Amino acid sequence: MLSYWIVTVGKLFYAGGLYREITNEKDFSMEFVSNQDHAFQILSEEAAIRIADQTGGTYFKVEVTEEEFDRVLAKHEELYKTSRKRGIIIP
Repeated sequence: MLSYWIVTVGKLFYAGGLYREITNEKDFSMEFVSNQDHAFQILSEEAAIRIADQTGGTYFKVEVTEEEFDRVLAKHEELYKTSRKRGIIIP
């Protein structure tokens, strides 16, 4: 089994940070999605805690098989590719 964490804010799921030229290091820009399958798989609990603290959200642990992890990762990458085609850059 593999483990990862997901951050939620209300009914939305964290999908990653958005690239922005930010002059203040306390500022950040993040993307959220309504479908958990497109959520970003955070591989460390510490990172999930930090993102949840920054957004006022919560986080939870997900345990999946390697095949399921690959399926969810492919869904997130699909979102990433679609965003890049539209001119949105997600590092």
